[in-house]
Amino acid sequence: MPIALGLLGAYAIKNVRAAKIDLRLYRSGEKFFEEFEEFQPDIVGCSFYTWNRSLTLHLLDFVKRRRGNTLTVVGSPELDIDVSSRAAFMLDNRQIDICVPGEGEITFTEIVQAVVDGKDPMGFEPIMGCCQVAPDGLSVVEGPDRPRLLSLDEVPSPYQTGLFDEFFADNLHPFIEPTRGCPFTCTFCRESIDMWSKVRFMSPERFEADLRYCADRLAGRHDVQLCLGDNNFGMYVQSLDYARIIRSMQDRFDWPRHLNTSSGKNQKERIVETSRILKWGLYFTMAAQSMHPPTLEAIRRKNISTEAMRQILVEVKNDCQDAYAELIVNLPLETRQTFIDGIRALIDLDMNRIIIMTLVMLKGTPLASQAEREMYGFKTCYRIIPRAFGRYNGETVVEIEEAVVATDTMSLDDYLEIRNLQSVINTLFNSDTANTLRRFLRENGVSIWDWIEGTYRKVLTEDSEAGRQMRMFAAEAKAELFESREQVQAFAESHYDKLLSGEYGDNLMNKYIVLANVDGFDSWLTASLTVGRELLLQAGCNPAYVESALESLRTYITMTYNFAECFDRIPEANRRNRVRLDFDVASWSRQDNQKLSEFAGEVDYDLWYSEEKVRLIRNILETGYDRSQTIQFVYRDRKYYAMLPEIERTNAINLAEA
Repeated sequence: MPIALGLLGAYAIKNVRAAKIDLRLYRSGEKFFEEFEEFQPDIVGCSFYTWNRSLTLHLLDFVKRRRGNTLTVVGSPELDIDVSSRAAFMLDNRQIDICVPGEGEITFTEIVQAVVDGKDPMGFEPIMGCCQVAPDGLSVVEGPDRPRLLSLDEVPSPYQTGLFDEFFADNLHPFIEPTRGCPFTCTFCRESIDMWSKVRFMSPERFEADLRYCADRLAGRHDVQLCLGDNNFGMYVQSLDYARIIRSMQDRFDWPRHLNTSSGKNQKERIVETSRILKWGLYFTMAAQSMHPPTLEAIRRKNISTEAMRQILVEVKNDCQDAYAELIVNLPLETRQTFIDGIRALIDLDMNRIIIMTLVMLKGTPLASQAEREMYGFKTCYRIIPRAFGRYNGETVVEIEEAVVATDTMSLDDYLEIRNLQSVINTLFNSDTANTLRRFLRENGVSIWDWIEGTYRKVLTEDSEAGRQMRMFAAEAKAELFESREQVQAFAESHYDKLLSGEYGDNLMNKYIVLANVDGFDSWLTASLTVGRELLLQAGCNPAYVESALESLRTYITMTYNFAECFDRIPEANRRNRVRLDFDVASWSRQDNQKLSEFAGEVDYDLWYSEEKVRLIRNILETGYDRSQTIQFVYRDRKYYAMLPEIERTNAINLAEA
């Protein structure tokens, strides 16, 4: 839900002195354009991000052409922190009257009040916290900085005021901002600047009231996440209060099942405690970003030691839903080898997933400054932000990001190879599909990195569906890069039909994880089992045991995760199928300290979909998105737990003694 706009609107409604304000929130450009002539707004305000930059500029240009006296205001992260750069942006984009580079609630309300009072906000000294084009049209004037809010409770709730009621019917995920600011100084992040160094909090009472408002409307909706605007959830003492409130809602309303947030960078013991409070635990993030000390120093970041990470993971993995690490490719001073060494180190820690992201130049971050671009030899290209395009008023509007594709220490070819490896890591390591195989390899002394890299090298050269997908990904990862924004725009205009179809313009990682798990399921599974078999034999495992165990793992993985047909045909509730294996893989997978060999013996399983699972599948498939996007969301957000059948052991024949 559009939390930034909701907070602006709720504060203005409460504090503007006027008989009535007709305030409307839009998260859809189409709806805004449809209603504009009837609405005829006096003020149009936009939250301005890298993912809606082009649409915002197009929308405000439309406003000025249709109603030139409408005041236009933009705010949020896509504004430069450098005053001269911000001034140049405003002079180049005259459809914008006022920019608000800091917190917007009070500032926007004062702008609205000025208009209500019949004043021209452009005709006198800038309002505190604003910058605007001077009356001569040749320069930009800046108002004094505005102090930040002391408490997030100062802003009324967009939920309790009813501003967000219309969005519940659209299957949108509720967004609550319990904290604002970050104490860390990572130079790739907008919140590294001094303005955001002090953290502000929402009271537990307000948090509970907002969450209860959502839970009343979303009881039992496991397909709808709760998004928390908190860069360090679990790190603060206040997080424990928030977690207790969430748990009370989970117990009473069976919601929220999933939290979408970022866990803290330190205070790991408190994060574990936070996770233990929650009914379904917490996704634990090890936001390493790099494992290379010179890189960490360059981006003003300090990670805990690898040994400390290992100790924390032992505790965390017992209490958290998931434990994953984040890495950013093409940070300063990183090389191909140091980056791969970092991946290996995190794999050896037994992380559940490793999320690899490309460094993107975000406005207002120190790393995007000209000085740092030159210092580290950043070479950037431009690419379409996935699924962020549309046609409005006869024009193609496409959102574009500036990605770093090479540095003084990382070549373009190195970067593209890491992208290829990233795709294989997504398929074999980040997806739950191969979890049991991965565990079997690890318990028999096989290096998981050797297995990942070996599978990558194998599929690159073989004539199989997995190989075809790997080569397609490599070609698309290179083809998505353009030298300029203008080239991206021209490409979007000439290939718009293919953007709509999903042939171009999708998130490549999401696209290929779907292809691997749908069209390429058997092929990727065969390749990973083949490489696994080779490594197990090299490690000295008994060949007969390896063959029997891998065959049971193949069957178990297939019967559990090969659920693609659910996207085309919702399964019949309570219809059972029986499967026999030579090992009790299901029981073994739930035991952390026992080997598969201890679960040898023929076992029959019944598989079926309960009525509750069928209901969840139906909810997921009826979200309103097109089929391709829905399937991508299932894998991206790991909603496929609803697609997994119930499994019940019906017998156990000749099980080996533990």
